[in-house]
Amino acid sequence: PVQVIREELPAAPVRQTVIKLTLSDEDSESQLLAACMIDGATIQKARDAGVTERTFYSRPNRLIFRSLVKLAQEGSQSFEPAAVVLALRESGDAEEVSWKKVDEVSRTSPTSGFSYKLIEMVREVELRRTFALLGDQLGEYSRNGKTLDELRLHIRDALPIEFKLVIAPFHSKMFDVPLTKRHTRRFSVESQKVV
Repeated sequence: PVQVIREELPAAPVRQTVIKLTLSDEDSESQLLAACMIDGATIQKARDAGVTERTFYSRPNRLIFRSLVKLAQEGSQSFEPAAVVLALRESGDAEEVSWKKVDEVSRTSPTSGFSYKLIEMVREVELRRTFALLGDQLGEYSRNGKTLDELRLHIRDALPIEFKLVIAPFHSKMFDVPLTKRHTRRFSVESQKVV
């Protein structure tokens, strides 16, 4: 007679790669602010790339960026720590951001030549935060019985313009995105990067 022997083979170990995406990058934020203090043109480059006060996770960094933008809008030629601290005092934010913090930030980056990469890094972290928050909110909305139309409107309102521009051609009913020349140019440049 034939005897059948069944042997349980150990399962192959499952290899999992866990990528931890941080939702803040204090070093990159500080380096970008330092680059702005060294070269005022970096402030406009950052703003053109979509960096806003909200981009910064750290409240002191938000206030420092707000002060730098204010100085730039006023036509200031000096973005040194003393000018930033004075702008913080004028706006009533000096209590939240110490001179020491501004000085610390100003010393984090010796050159502004790296500014485009810093802008990209800071924006990427901001977008991660936006998507993490959006995911949490959508989960909460779904659990609370919101309709699909309510979810669609929430997504439309919460996504940054860059993603609306990429998604809009495929989901025109979901996103009503007015395209300005600036956005069209940015969209075409970003599209070329993806391809």
